Amino acid sequence: MIDENTRKRLEIELTLAHEAIKNGNVGKARVCCRRIAGEIIAFAKANTQQPTGRSNALVRLESLSLDTSVRENVRQAAQRLRGKLHGNAPRPISTNPLDDLQVIVEHYIQTYGINLNLHLKSK
Repeated sequence: MIDENTRKRLEIELTLAHEAIKNGNVGKARVCCRRIAGEIIAFAKANTQQPTGRSNALVRLESLSLDTSVRENVRQAAQRLRGKLHGNAPRPISTNPLDDLQVIVEHYIQTYGINLNLHLKSK
């Protein structure tokens, strides 16, 4: 179970993401969703005794996007949230970060039984 302080921090990020979407700032929403996804990935790894290292959300999303044991739609959602350029090759960038986050959250709920009690749908 995610501790209360972390859950509150995730709720704040989620509220900021919803506000950013409402204001047409998809880039800011994507950043908020990256942070949430990064925390969830770290929590899942820690609870399954997998090394988390000192990685950040972008590194965690990159790792998830390359994990062939994970369903393709989850890997693609992670890749879109990760976005950015890789060398000279652009990566797809999420235009619906809350939708991509939901795919990732559902994966961790189904795979690890993590109940985050986050309200991902628009308020």
